[in-house]
Amino acid sequence: MNSELPRHRMLQLLQQRNLLGLLRFVAVLLGLICLFSVIFQLLMAYEGQTHSWVTGFYWTLSTMSTLGYGDVSFVSDPGRLFSIFVLLSGVIFMLVLLPFTFMELFYAPWVEMRAANRIPRKVNDNLTGHVIMTFYGPVASALIAKLKQFKYPYVVILPEADEVMQLIDHGINAIHGELNLPETYINARVEQASLVATTRTDIANTSIVFTVRGITKTTPVIATARDSDSKDVLRLAGSSRVLDLTHLMSESLARRAIGGNELIHIIGNIDDLLIAEVDASKTNLVGIDYITAQRQTSVSIVGFWDRGTFQVGEQDSKIEPHSLLVMAGSKAQLDEFNRLYCHEMQTSEHKPVIIIGGGRVGRATARALARRGIDYRIVEQIPERVPDSDKYILGSASDKNILRQAGIDKAPTVIITTKDDETNTYLTIFSRLLRPDIQIICRASLETSVAGLHRAGSDIVMSYASMGSNALFNLLQRSDLLMVAEGLDVFKVEVPQQLVDKTLEEANIKHLTTCSVIGIDKDNRTITNPEPDTRLQANEEIVLIGTPEGHIRTFSTLTTINGAALLCILLSDDPYVWSGLRLMTGIGISGCYLVIESWLNEYTNNAKRGRILAVYTVIVLLSMSVGQLLINLGSPSGFTTIVLGTLLLSLSIIPVALSKVEQPAPLATLEFRFKDIYHASPAAVGGALAIGTVTGALFGLTPVFGKIAGLSVSEIAWLMIVMVLGGAAFQLPAGHISDRYDRRKVMMGLLIIGIITAIVGTLLQQPPSWLVMLLFFIIGGSAIAIYPLCLAHANDRYPGQFLQVGTVILLVNGAGSITGPLLGANAMAQIGPSGFLAYLERACMDDKWTDYILDSLDLDESNRQPIAGKPPAGAEISAETIRRYFADNIYPFSERLKPKQYFEEKRELQIELVKLQNWIKETGNKLVVIFEGRDAAGKGSTIKRFMEHLNPRGARVVALEKPDQRESGQWYFQRYVQHLPSAGEIVFFDRSWYNRAGVEKVMGFCSDEEYQQFLVQSPDYERMLVKSGTFIIKFYLSISRQEQAQRFEERATNPLKQWKFSVVDKEAQSRWDDYTQAKEETFRRTDSAEAPWIIVKGEDKLRARLETMRYVLSQFEYTGKDQNKLGTANPLLIAPVKILTNYSDS
Repeated sequence: MNSELPRHRMLQLLQQRNLLGLLRFVAVLLGLICLFSVIFQLLMAYEGQTHSWVTGFYWTLSTMSTLGYGDVSFVSDPGRLFSIFVLLSGVIFMLVLLPFTFMELFYAPWVEMRAANRIPRKVNDNLTGHVIMTFYGPVASALIAKLKQFKYPYVVILPEADEVMQLIDHGINAIHGELNLPETYINARVEQASLVATTRTDIANTSIVFTVRGITKTTPVIATARDSDSKDVLRLAGSSRVLDLTHLMSESLARRAIGGNELIHIIGNIDDLLIAEVDASKTNLVGIDYITAQRQTSVSIVGFWDRGTFQVGEQDSKIEPHSLLVMAGSKAQLDEFNRLYCHEMQTSEHKPVIIIGGGRVGRATARALARRGIDYRIVEQIPERVPDSDKYILGSASDKNILRQAGIDKAPTVIITTKDDETNTYLTIFSRLLRPDIQIICRASLETSVAGLHRAGSDIVMSYASMGSNALFNLLQRSDLLMVAEGLDVFKVEVPQQLVDKTLEEANIKHLTTCSVIGIDKDNRTITNPEPDTRLQANEEIVLIGTPEGHIRTFSTLTTINGAALLCILLSDDPYVWSGLRLMTGIGISGCYLVIESWLNEYTNNAKRGRILAVYTVIVLLSMSVGQLLINLGSPSGFTTIVLGTLLLSLSIIPVALSKVEQPAPLATLEFRFKDIYHASPAAVGGALAIGTVTGALFGLTPVFGKIAGLSVSEIAWLMIVMVLGGAAFQLPAGHISDRYDRRKVMMGLLIIGIITAIVGTLLQQPPSWLVMLLFFIIGGSAIAIYPLCLAHANDRYPGQFLQVGTVILLVNGAGSITGPLLGANAMAQIGPSGFLAYLERACMDDKWTDYILDSLDLDESNRQPIAGKPPAGAEISAETIRRYFADNIYPFSERLKPKQYFEEKRELQIELVKLQNWIKETGNKLVVIFEGRDAAGKGSTIKRFMEHLNPRGARVVALEKPDQRESGQWYFQRYVQHLPSAGEIVFFDRSWYNRAGVEKVMGFCSDEEYQQFLVQSPDYERMLVKSGTFIIKFYLSISRQEQAQRFEERATNPLKQWKFSVVDKEAQSRWDDYTQAKEETFRRTDSAEAPWIIVKGEDKLRARLETMRYVLSQFEYTGKDQNKLGTANPLLIAPVKILTNYSDS
């Protein structure tokens, strides 16, 4: 039982007690009603009236409830006094006490218990590698943002149920549990966690650490400590690391102060590479541009801090005195920099640094300054905190005389350490007013206050939340990422394939990513500050430093380019100049779309991606509709609309620039993976291209169509609006449906709607304007809704690479948009207005794209008739039952597998297949998988699902044509030998050497002597392969005669599958019994212990694919095997021939 049982039991007992109390109250009320009814009868008899007992109860209830119909009443004074007493009793009992008692004793506890049952108390059973937090505050909030950014799972444990529900409502993963009970952490899967972080009080942290250590000794537990004496207690309790945030804050504040003999301050390291800061005013580099400084020094100067924002040092920009330089290098390189460039400042004297606030942080900062040899003065207004020392000044920091007494007129730095952010903002402005040139370093309790303190005038702001979350994140045992400060990350990436054998100068990584290369990991050593001519090699790692702000910067830059290009239109009316400006705006707009779409895809999943992109597209389309109306605000030849467009572009930067939503992690470089993405989702790539030709023509030529059709400017504008609104109207239902069903089927449905509508429009002669509007509403809706589905499908099939996917899909769609208007214009020039609709019809019917979609559909068979059959009763399946089901050709399921279940299981099995391939490659094993079966049994489609996500360099398919004249004269097995796998390879045979035992035998393509010789040699041939280290798995996909006939009919009528239908297929049905006899003889003669035959029932292709995958995976103990995801094969669907026939080895 979990830890919540006592609480549940308590709630149940409380509810039982309350219910008993409610019943007692109701019993008293009923007793009172009965008593009043008896008195009613007595008083009525006294007055000479006669009424039934029902009438007595009726009068009592109506009087107590204050209804008082008046149809039954007393005429004597005693009776009327009694009526008043009953009325007052009813008011008290029925109108006051009854509702209150019901709410208090029944309804409220029931609601509380319902709420308690809704609160999660356990994490997902498959959750691993997650971070557990035991408190939600500023530090936890900032840490969660970083964990989301870098895709770390997490959970927050809280003992307060209402707080858990509040966090869940805000999209934060949380569970409910008592922090001092081991069951809570067992429910949180603490043994599978990567880190436990507790930031509560020292006493609570000690209890939490001790409890966790009673469950696991291996999971790291990080605790914060406020009291220095608590550190040893927490370590003894079992804490892996104790963080003193006060000490960290004071050290961070002190090391950034101007003064002292320490010039270079180390702020982080990744392996042997140190990241440091230095005040530029302490060096003799002031006034030198960054490229010159880089060449002169041995360290890598990567940028500088400007009011809390890290700026990349541009080549031609100068180093300013107020800059805080960020550099990277080895310890020897930093020491050399200190000796060569900072020696002039080491003997200089500095006035005392002013510390405002004498609390724990202020005193700790003073001690840190003293260790650096920096004099200080502390300003504190609470007398109890001010000792008898010349270092302390009693008074308010908001008094300028007190600050002048502290020496603010000459002080190099003021450090503000109070814990109230509003007070710190005031003191920052006040200090800046007194000394505009002073360095101001400020503490922030909340991360949201950082930007405001910078605006107030602080040069450096150290946030408790950011500092604590960075420290915790860096303790996640991740060696490829270091957060050295808020907005500045150091990380490692493998050298991308396209950069191999290029120099750093040729790679131009800084220009592409705004990240600087500060080192290269090679042969277990780090080359610091590599030269520009250093050549990158495979298997090396690049060490980069930069910020995750690429999305905001890119969006802002592209928007600015768009605005500038729009304004330039006013400067010239030359068509060539306009063409160049249109090209510029096209690139800018496409880039903005790419930034937004990659951001959206980063923070959504496959289950919601269709709806999220649909909402995004609806917003875009509605904005475009409003944009069409802006044409009416001014003359097309004027400047009003252009200026308005530029204004809107400028305003669009504001919400992006001020966004607090975490951005996607920075990329080392952007790889254009067209080939990989095309292979992952040919339907998406082909669809983006095809629909680009349609939408390009729609947006580019609809006004021309309207002009030729005789529409006015206003009508053309409304035609465009209607078309765009159609796209908006189709988005949400299309996105919602695509999240539940195969996105490619939704694409095909939209395509068919567009084709039918375009055909109708082509056939109509001079339709009325309302009908034209309707046609364009439907065409626009069906066409525009397809693009986000293509993008969503590509991201489903190529997960985690959202920017690369977005780039490919957007560029392909753009290429189609370029060709669409040209082709559509040509059609209108030849035919007239109806030629435009004819072109749209033809573009929608693009054969290549429909081939992509139909050829890639997984569910090509999923809507066929239900399969006759009945699963056996009971959990145990005997060998006799298995033999009977196969011998009588009974299919164990009455319905085909549901698509959703198929997709989920297939994905898990394909992940395991990738693990198997990696294991085979590492161990040098060889695997042959043979697929045999009747024609149309599903061999090719099953192999396709095996190969779908395997590395093609280590897995291939062999499907040989009939032997040529030369091969016919060879040893029969010789043509197959050259296709066998080498070490580390998997080979799938779509039909194999067993052609001789099947089609060649039945169709008379071999002699009887050749056939008998094959049956003798085949087992020996396979034994030799197995003894040489090759694993052999032989599948026979079995289907019924009726199922084969249905599939043949589909092949014959489907133009996309007619190539599969051959003369041999036509003979298969008529020679069914001959093939059956050949199959049984093959099993009898070639089934062996080394290479047994496995029969798979193929009536339902989806189940057959899953079962064959499970069987292959079950035969190997590969690295990382997950038996839970693998599941167990169904013996009524897949079984070895030996069980079915009891034949012994040949």
